[in-house]
Amino acid sequence: MAEVLNHRKLQHPFVIGFKEVFTTQHYICIVMEYASGRSLYEHLCQSGHFSETAARWFFQQLMIGLDYCHQKGVVNRDVKLNNMLVQVFPNEPRPPVLKIADFGYCKAYQTSDPKTKVGTLVCMAPEVLAISSSGTYDGVKCDIWSCGVMLYWMLFGTTPFPPDPAARSDMERNQSLVRRITEGQWQPPSSVPVSAPCLDLLRRILVPDPLQRYSIADIYAHPWFQENLPIEAEGMKKEYIGKEDYSSIQSEEGIKELLSQAMQRWGMRLYSCP
Repeated sequence: MAEVLNHRKLQHPFVIGFKEVFTTQHYICIVMEYASGRSLYEHLCQSGHFSETAARWFFQQLMIGLDYCHQKGVVNRDVKLNNMLVQVFPNEPRPPVLKIADFGYCKAYQTSDPKTKVGTLVCMAPEVLAISSSGTYDGVKCDIWSCGVMLYWMLFGTTPFPPDPAARSDMERNQSLVRRITEGQWQPPSSVPVSAPCLDLLRRILVPDPLQRYSIADIYAHPWFQENLPIEAEGMKKEYIGKEDYSSIQSEEGIKELLSQAMQRWGMRLYSCP
């Protein structure tokens, strides 16, 4: 239930819009805004990798949208290419718009620190992989790490921390992946030209120590991020933080009642990842 309610309160151009929840005999269904341009991952697979200009355009939108989510008290915990949808405008001279689209692992972090190892392995921050049964982590900094992985992937068409090619099983593959992420050592391929400022930003995001990792404010201030940033971007951030008009969507009370009734019918408990 928490994931649905957290998504409901997010109203921003770079976040996929929540519409309503309904139930069938066996399923809970969430209706969301339609994005016509497939996932960012599908676009990347089609092109191999993005130009630095295109990667920056999507990264700017990602950071603005994610900053909004964080300021609304929600961490995503599964930032990845597959969870970003693209809105295209084929009949208009407008650039594509990125939409953060999946909040299945999100958490309202202002009530308590995250402590569950959730997400997608190749995009997980080192501190999530190293979490103990009684530990917690900073969900904001983990989201930022995952954004760095996304930026690298858009630029080079591959993850910064590929598994050992000599791994002979899924277990060995995952173990090598965890080791490489934890060490935080990466080397961009020389076959793809990327500017020095861009690589500098990546090096400041993909830092294993979350205390040394760039914050979103640091990323905003970086010269590479500022290049070609639309002049309305700063105003957009301020405009949507204070926007809380939920009159056109399903009420929070209605959602709670609907889901509670469904769980009672199915003899199940509502559960959210801590």
